[in-house]
Amino acid sequence: MTEATCYRLNEPQVLGELLDGEYVIIHFDTGCYYSVRDTAADVCRLLFAGVDKASVIELLDRQYSAEQVDIAQTVLTFINGLVEQQLIVEVDAGSNADHADSLDPAKLSAKFVVPVFEQYDDMADQLLLDPIHEIDERGWPQRTDA
Repeated sequence: MTEATCYRLNEPQVLGELLDGEYVIIHFDTGCYYSVRDTAADVCRLLFAGVDKASVIELLDRQYSAEQVDIAQTVLTFINGLVEQQLIVEVDAGSNADHADSLDPAKLSAKFVVPVFEQYDDMADQLLLDPIHEIDERGWPQRTDA
């Protein structure tokens, strides 16, 4: 896997939505949901827009060069955690849309916060019982013809 690796959400098993600067990500196969805020939300926004891993790290490193933290290592650790939880999957770099607007430094958080995600499983039983996890390529919900 090279630094130029691109990712997307592991759909349809995983759904993510940006709400007021926080990504809420739900993994329907495990019933866990995740909160991703601050710099971590910036990383997700960039990855989901098709920006490759190396460009994400480069942008954050330029933006927060005064920080006393190894930005590259913390971002790689965060991305690897998303992969381990099967929230994101690798895609071909050529398959992503134009992402030039995503690289605007003005859209980043004002301060670098070590990117992490918070995992919750308190609703796993309810999420696993809900038929929303039984979706196909048409999405959910689908009207059934009687």
